[in-house]
Amino acid sequence: MLVGGSPGESGAVAWLNLRSGKSASLDVTKDVIYDLAVRPDGREAALACADNRVLTLQLKWFDMMPPILRHKHTSDARAVAYSTDGQWLASGGLDGVILLSSKANKMEPNVLQEHTAGVESLAFSPDGKHLASGSRDARVRLHTADGTFVRTYSGLGMELMKSGLGKKPYIWAQAWGGGKKGLIAGSSRGRLYRLSSNDSTWEKLDWTSEKPIYSLAVDAGGRLVVGAEAVTRLDSKLK
Repeated sequence: MLVGGSPGESGAVAWLNLRSGKSASLDVTKDVIYDLAVRPDGREAALACADNRVLTLQLKWFDMMPPILRHKHTSDARAVAYSTDGQWLASGGLDGVILLSSKANKMEPNVLQEHTAGVESLAFSPDGKHLASGSRDARVRLHTADGTFVRTYSGLGMELMKSGLGKKPYIWAQAWGGGKKGLIAGSSRGRLYRLSSNDSTWEKLDWTSEKPIYSLAVDAGGRLVVGAEAVTRLDSKLK
């Protein structure tokens, strides 16, 4: 599945069957869709929209089902993520808020408001117990899956600033490597960081690109895939 659009004009979601080559698309909004997540059972997708909405789509084979409003931010919704058991859906927005809703409970979502700037990335841990959020405040915050605060990792990328003034680095991407690899965060300054699983410390990984890191993923072989202006695999750095 793919999402995108034109600012102030359109937002679309597309399906592409890699086996058959069959594709289809659906115009969903009148503004850009920034992020997409698919529930692990493959039956639902969530969309983070520039018009502040978080929409869900029921996925039935290759049919285009009408979107449903799940919840709404007070500014652009920028990130969405499902827990690995599919029980929780999290969204983050430029309002600095994380909205966390339960599949089992249709009541209003939990509202997490600890960030001091817009939320740009979300990632649930492989065991489904924790949720990490990356923000424009150069911080990653860790919660339990139901929203209980655990810790904050501060100052990611700030070592590149000659003073405390200026725009802080954005944490645009995160990925859990599983096991001792833990959580990796990528910044708008082109730096990668490994976050401690025991406390709020972090270490900078040996990554030489100056290009912003837009996305991170860990493949089936445990290798980190970095999405910048080119895709690069790190085979040995995360062992």
